[in-house]
Amino acid sequence: MLTIADAKDMPRFETERRPAVFFTIDHVVKEEMSNIYCKCGSIVSLDRRTVKLKKHLRKDVECPVCRNFRISNEIEHMNCLFEGTLDADPTV
Repeated sequence: MLTIADAKDMPRFETERRPAVFFTIDHVVKEEMSNIYCKCGSIVSLDRRTVKLKKHLRKDVECPVCRNFRISNEIEHMNCLFEGTLDADPTV
């Protein structure tokens, strides 16, 4: 059985693993961010892993404002389909 004293004497192995959490509410690791140019004209910093995944899935990488606007329009369109009040204009 290991005691706390034994654990302190054990050798430490340094690894170059990236931390599981690379940003907090008040700190962001700049190396983990990627700058993107959105179709609305804004340049934003997004998580590099998210950008890589979206590009791999061949999805548009967009800023949070455009993403929220798109999702809002999609939800509104689905509500109109459900309620049966869909206009002739498909760009609702």
